[in-house]
Amino acid sequence: MKRTTLAAASLLLLVPAPARAEDPKAACVSAHSEAQTLRSDSKLREAREKLLVCARPECPAAVRSDCAKWVGEVQEEIPSIMVAATDANGGDVADVRVIVDGTVVAKELTGQPIMLNPGSRTLRFERDGASPIERKLVVRVGERNRRIDVQFSPKLAGGSAPPGAGDGDAPSPEPDSGPSKGGGVPAATWILGGVGVLGLAGFTYFALDGSRKEDDLKKCKPSCPSDDVQSARTSYLLGDVSLGVGVLALAGAAYFYFSASPSKEQAAARAPLWLDVRSTSRGAAGFVGGHF
Repeated sequence: MKRTTLAAASLLLLVPAPARAEDPKAACVSAHSEAQTLRSDSKLREAREKLLVCARPECPAAVRSDCAKWVGEVQEEIPSIMVAATDANGGDVADVRVIVDGTVVAKELTGQPIMLNPGSRTLRFERDGASPIERKLVVRVGERNRRIDVQFSPKLAGGSAPPGAGDGDAPSPEPDSGPSKGGGVPAATWILGGVGVLGLAGFTYFALDGSRKEDDLKKCKPSCPSDDVQSARTSYLLGDVSLGVGVLALAGAAYFYFSASPSKEQAAARAPLWLDVRSTSRGAAGFVGGHF
């Protein structure tokens, strides 16, 4: 009988005692240490939670003093965002889930700032029946109430989003198709007009040169050198050729100018283009006028 009682007592000694409740002071010291590590790792949101633990009245005075001081500092360092979400019509919506780096930080928008840890963050905004929106942000220490605007677009059949939708930005404008037909003076008009002006300038130069040489020949008639006579004839010939080229070029410029379809405003502003060739005592002269 005594041996049985002794064995039973030995078995009771081997059974572990129930776990004692964690010592509140030990929890305070642990939170104090963990908060410092989290803060150095830029995990400010988590550090703040630990500091609130070690700042409780039941914590040792030294620990409580440090944590109460640090919780205010960390609170100032924690960045935050303000999310403004609208639907496809521009109306405000609140049933939006905010996910940061894969973790849900808000199940709906309440108009209050959302605190984030500093660093590079991937934000995802979700709303039932709409295409999700993702944004990548670099969140800075102490940056408070940064505004984030997102606009949701309805999903198409099959769950796909409309082209250009889901990024929270306005659709891109249609690319410019270029100037409308008939909206300007054709390039050929400018080119031929330039050739025509040069031709008339050449005609003027050679006509005046030929006239000067002809006046010189009057002094030596009838025994003028044949080279001087030929030189005067060449100047007149070059003047005639320049005049012909100039007149034809201006005529071509006028053709292209009037064959183009101008806009209504340009048509109303245009004055008729006129071309005039007149004979003179030294040959001929060309005149052109109008608006280009």
